[in-house]
Amino acid sequence: KHLFFGHVHRPVSGSWHGIPFTTLRGTNHQVQLDLKAEDYLPISHEPPAYCVIFLEPQQTTVHFHDYLDNSMYVKKPSTSG
Repeated sequence: KHLFFGHVHRPVSGSWHGIPFTTLRGTNHQVQLDLKAEDYLPISHEPPAYCVIFLEPQQTTVHFHDYLDNSMYVKKPSTSG
């Protein structure tokens, strides 16, 4: 069992009554984590995302992918081999 739901615009995971759940950022706008916001919507400039989910009988793996994130990265040589 695992609950997946969207349209939340925040990446959140946890469990509810022993059932794990996962939400993710939207593919449009994002909402900043602001636990005091009551009369405004704290829109942020975080990149949109989607998830790749692997479901197995004994485990669930969720990979988050920020597909428009153009941050620099370094290709580090593998030490295995």
